[in-house]
Amino acid sequence: VILACRNVAAGKAAREDMYRRYDIDVEELDLNDLASVKRFADRVADVDLLVLNAGIMALNKKELTVDGFEKQIGVNHFGHAYLTRLLRPKLE
Repeated sequence: VILACRNVAAGKAAREDMYRRYDIDVEELDLNDLASVKRFADRVADVDLLVLNAGIMALNKKELTVDGFEKQIGVNHFGHAYLTRLLRPKLE
């Protein structure tokens, strides 16, 4: 199991607090940055199951992703779609 998160320190804290009895790796993944998505996908060897559960909403002002997309659609849709596209060949 890989817990992919933007903030690795927070991910490790969650692993220790809630999941310490399981073998869980914590890896950096920032859906706001497609280069981060690519780096993450390149580090993953095999995938048995992919659960996409990250998202943002109700931003107070217009914000853009690192790649220049409107942030909500960039993170919630484009980041997930790109990650799925990169990992699909590794799904067994």
